[in-house]
Amino acid sequence: AGPLRGKTFRMNNVPVPTGPGHPRYEITVAEYRFCLLTVQDSLEGSARLEDGKVGGILDLVEPAADPFARKRAKAQAEALEAYRKQGGQIFYTVRVRTDMGRSDGKLAPFPGGSRNIVDLLIHHLGSYLAAWNPLSWLSRAGPSYLTFNADVNLPNGMSAIRDFAWHPVLPRYAVALPDNRIYFRDLQDGGWDQQLILAHQFQANVNCLKWSPTCNVLAVGCDHGTCLWTFVTSNQGGRLGRFDKKLDRTAWMQFLPCPGRRISGLEWSPCGRFLATWANGCATFVVWDIAKGRQGKTPLSVGDDIVTLKWSPDGGSLFVGTRGKCFRIWKTFDWTSTAWMEPGYTSACWDKKGEVLLLASKDSTKIAVINFSPRSQALQNRMTIDLTPSGQVPGGCVHQMEWSPNSKRLAISFRDNGGRNSELIAVFGTTWRTLPTFQPLGFIRGPAGKDGHKNMPVLMRFRPHCKGGALLAVCWAQGQITLYPMLFDMK
Repeated sequence: AGPLRGKTFRMNNVPVPTGPGHPRYEITVAEYRFCLLTVQDSLEGSARLEDGKVGGILDLVEPAADPFARKRAKAQAEALEAYRKQGGQIFYTVRVRTDMGRSDGKLAPFPGGSRNIVDLLIHHLGSYLAAWNPLSWLSRAGPSYLTFNADVNLPNGMSAIRDFAWHPVLPRYAVALPDNRIYFRDLQDGGWDQQLILAHQFQANVNCLKWSPTCNVLAVGCDHGTCLWTFVTSNQGGRLGRFDKKLDRTAWMQFLPCPGRRISGLEWSPCGRFLATWANGCATFVVWDIAKGRQGKTPLSVGDDIVTLKWSPDGGSLFVGTRGKCFRIWKTFDWTSTAWMEPGYTSACWDKKGEVLLLASKDSTKIAVINFSPRSQALQNRMTIDLTPSGQVPGGCVHQMEWSPNSKRLAISFRDNGGRNSELIAVFGTTWRTLPTFQPLGFIRGPAGKDGHKNMPVLMRFRPHCKGGALLAVCWAQGQITLYPMLFDMK
């Protein structure tokens, strides 16, 4: 593969919500017809869009002194009113923090070193024994009390949220908090499920979680392996239907061991049969055939430490990014791979057809756009999204990027480079012909930071199914979860 060439897309001529140091702190609440809607947030806390308290936040408090700012504020008010008339929804910010377990948002040191050798043997043997009899962990969620504190800021900007996962069908999501428990929140009920909390002695130092496409299995990556929580459903087929309203609160756990390692990432195949896992500082990832349990383990080596892994939506390709001088794309029908000699890609996104791959490096402001479609072979199939800051337009190196399931919205967060750009999320609209075109829409700004700390987006996830557009969830460093509806495909 040669150097990147072709068309370049840049974040030019888009409005930037005002932030810290400005008398009008603007919070993004939604997108309506290619326009990102913002409202003014009172930094004194009298009208914050949080926890269901309206407090007049949806009113533009006073006209700005600058004529251009007044014109923009009027356009925003009109767009917001049109959004409401179309049935657009605005979600209140949810702030989470648990007082149980570790409350600093940091992972505990990995077991080893000075620990007693007997303790280590118990850990290793326990992870193996857990896989022998998965039904032994049949349980119903216990009477644990859920405690959240919305007013305590975490030190050093560390996040109170380890990971976030949308359910594939239901309007609910799961979050992993520092107490190593998994909590669930329903969008329709508007509250946390106090009777469904997942915890287990093997679920230590939770690092990641992801729902299976089959809807009734939740994978949780932690120390020494992966916890597979299977929810008991009322359907005879065991698969949750699109119109089922809720999960049963009974679940059993099967442990997939990886002794001596901390699982840092999970990726399900689109059919839900296979689960790929990888660990920190490891050059091998494991593909599990879930139906076979512990016996379905297939390790695959890539030659260097793995940093990310993405399954294409059609299930035919598996991207594996490493810290080394190349990345690999595996063909899953025969598990052979092709090495691409382009180093440092730490983030990747597939389009909905598995024909276009976006690649980003933590040390670069450019995103590579590679098109594998046979229709594009006669054209230039290598393009670039350039996020280099210029003038009044923010930018920077990529921290995370997420492409909506319909491949029509791309969200990009920035690494913390000492500036304020890391508090923003860039949003692109994607239009499709033979090659994709990326149109800059603007920036998302979230809740203001407290006590002088920056409030950076640490996790972004699009909901798998969203009628009329897309729904983006963002977890912020100071423990907030915000949902951004994007209404652009109304019929």
